[in-house]
Amino acid sequence: MKILFKEALRNIRKSIGEFFSIIFMIAIAVLIFIGLKAAGESMDILGWDLLRDTKASDIVIESDFSLEEEDFETISKLNGISKMEEYFLLDVEDEDQRGLVLESATEEMNLPLVESGRRVEKPGEIFLESVYEEDYKLGDSFKVSEVKGLFSSGEDLEEREYTVVGFGNSIDYIMTFDRGNTKVGGGEIHGFGLIHPEDFKLEDPSGVRINLEATKGLDIRSEEYDKITRSFYNEVEDSFKNRPEIRLVSMKDDLREKLGEGRDEIEKARKDLADAEEKIADGKVEISDGKEELEENRRTFHEEIEKNKRDLASGRKKLEDGEKQLSSGFAKFYEEEKAFRKGQEDYFIGLKTLNQEKEKLEAGKKEFQEGNTEFLKQEQQFLEGKKGLEANKKLLEEGRKELQKADEELKKGQEEISKGEEEIRQYDEGVPRLKAVISQLEAGISEIDNNISQAPTKNEKEAELNILSSAIE
Repeated sequence: MKILFKEALRNIRKSIGEFFSIIFMIAIAVLIFIGLKAAGESMDILGWDLLRDTKASDIVIESDFSLEEEDFETISKLNGISKMEEYFLLDVEDEDQRGLVLESATEEMNLPLVESGRRVEKPGEIFLESVYEEDYKLGDSFKVSEVKGLFSSGEDLEEREYTVVGFGNSIDYIMTFDRGNTKVGGGEIHGFGLIHPEDFKLEDPSGVRINLEATKGLDIRSEEYDKITRSFYNEVEDSFKNRPEIRLVSMKDDLREKLGEGRDEIEKARKDLADAEEKIADGKVEISDGKEELEENRRTFHEEIEKNKRDLASGRKKLEDGEKQLSSGFAKFYEEEKAFRKGQEDYFIGLKTLNQEKEKLEAGKKEFQEGNTEFLKQEQQFLEGKKGLEANKKLLEEGRKELQKADEELKKGQEEISKGEEEIRQYDEGVPRLKAVISQLEAGISEIDNNISQAPTKNEKEAELNILSSAIE
């Protein structure tokens, strides 16, 4: 035994590097075994939590050509279903022409894992897979385009532009390296998007998610859960085993109907083509006739152009002459306008002067009327004195002569006053004549005043009568 131990130590000393390599490899193997053992349990726990948080369904029944009413009648006859939820699927292209699966957002099963934002709540919103988070942000507009195919109308969506409300992942698309194939976007699925069910125009759902009554509370890793789901799966296969042939016959009938409609459309198109060819032949004849008419019209057109050019040159010369006359007329108009404005200013100045002279005339007339009143008063006193002189004829005659003389002077003054009034009425004919009339009136008034002052007063007449009476006695 000692010999073997010594031999082993000797071999280790000779190959110390190989010895430590073996020890290192054994340690790594042990660590890997321990890691796999622990990681398996951790992954089981993580997977169970993920399925529970997203409310994953037990069974999914899906068809590439949608589920019809007969399919739902068959599903409703299956036993053990506790809950069902329908959904729509549609393959479209994103703005970069990559394949995108649009799915209707659900409320009770297979909920998405939200990493940012929120889930879809109303039409016009979209929840995108996190792979799109590099190119878009919350609130951005996201556009899709449909592709028309044999079983797709290309108009299966209400809207083709949505508002991004959230990013995340889904348990339906856990595998990122292989997500299946599609007929759009180069044949590969780049990601998924969830939109509101009302954004789809599809009549029939694409699939249905099912929860079973018997699996409530069971661990999905348990054999019992696997047994129940496999049993239900087999029951579904048995119920739908004849459905593919029936659906194929139905689809063939639909295609035959569409084919018949297509043939009718082709016949109609052929008839339309024959009518079009006939119209084309007629059109060629009309074109030939039209060419001749076009040539004739072209010659007439060129002749009219030449004539119009001559008329245009003549008209241009007349226009230039008219512009010169217009410029001359404008210059004359501006000069006359300037003279008119100067005359207008002179008129207003003369009008102002005339108004001032009228005011002066009114003042003179007022003074004249006051003098005339005083004269009439003195005339009244003179007439009273005349009555006292009747006893003496001689003095009466003398007084009468003096009175007649004064009366003549008075009449002369009245005539001059009348003449002055006439001249006042003619004042508007000219200021110089008015001034002459005023001068004459002033001279007449002065003379009347002198005559009045020379006439005997009442006291003088009484004194003369007293002297005469004394002489007679």
